[in-house]
Amino acid sequence: MDLIIFKRTGDHQYHFGQNDLEDTFQHIQSDTLFSAIINCYAMLYSQAEVAGLIERFREGNIRISSGFPSLAAEGGYRVFFLPKPMTYHRVQGANVKRIKSIKFISAGLWRKGVSAQELLDQPILGGRFAMTEEERDQLGLPQAPVLLKRLKPLSSDLHPKVRVHARNQEDVFYHQAVVQLNELHPKGVAPIQTQFYSILDSQLTGDEDKRFKGALHLLGDEGIGGERSTGKGQIDEINILPGADGLFQPEQPVAKHCSISLTIPAGKAEFDLISQYDLTIRGGGSLGKYKSHERHRQQIRMIKEGAILQQPIKGKIEDLRPQVQNGGSDIPLPIYRYGHCFSLPFEARKTTT
Repeated sequence: MDLIIFKRTGDHQYHFGQNDLEDTFQHIQSDTLFSAIINCYAMLYSQAEVAGLIERFREGNIRISSGFPSLAAEGGYRVFFLPKPMTYHRVQGANVKRIKSIKFISAGLWRKGVSAQELLDQPILGGRFAMTEEERDQLGLPQAPVLLKRLKPLSSDLHPKVRVHARNQEDVFYHQAVVQLNELHPKGVAPIQTQFYSILDSQLTGDEDKRFKGALHLLGDEGIGGERSTGKGQIDEINILPGADGLFQPEQPVAKHCSISLTIPAGKAEFDLISQYDLTIRGGGSLGKYKSHERHRQQIRMIKEGAILQQPIKGKIEDLRPQVQNGGSDIPLPIYRYGHCFSLPFEARKTTT
């Protein structure tokens, strides 16, 4: 496995659509990243080569996780965060409200598989990012919980906007949600950069691998997410770091897995292997006017990151073209929604009372 680092210095903003303009996800969803990669690939290569890459994804020869935050210190030390597994939401003898406020856990805690109570005893950055004491000290962060809470890698805001071509006065003003990756400035320490990263598992070789990585580097120029024309979603460059297999490997053998991508289960058999999960609705966006009237993508329910699996599942890629009366579609090209499951071994220790 490799790491895709979305390198960017300073504070920077992104918009990852969640139902409407006033909502945004706090990270890059795997289906968004898949679409961005395919679009960049299509800018560089032929339609047949694009179809070949999609088939490699469909076969499972390429898997990508969602994009999560990481913290990069000046000396090169990094802490990678993963979505908090759902298993922490069903616990006894622990403060469930405080646990739910934590959104991400570090690679160090993932490897340890700490219990729910142990999770609350860890350093928690900005009230939402749990990490080990060693990771905190390596980054040069303060030990005092009150000081840690003030350092927020992510923040959200609503920006007022104006529609230039609104049909009536009521539609002129609106708000758009953005998520901002913040540069941290602990006292006495060089600035710490907050950057997105994704995990890549690729079996590509030769020219196919070169073309794929060429598309990734183009993504660094194009940016990712919505509102890029207004400065959102910018990336300085994309780095690919090899050899990430041991970074998230549990210290003790575990029986379960945790998803780190949005997932569309491929049938009931796969769905039955998911023991804890939450759902999100994806798709539905406008395709503009096609033929006689405006058309929209179909919507689909997907399993969120952090779901607990009894064993790994594959998932599937779904075509969300709008349907017509005969059950087909009059739109010629498919509109793929990436729903393959990328999971990692994980199991939390039980909380002792």
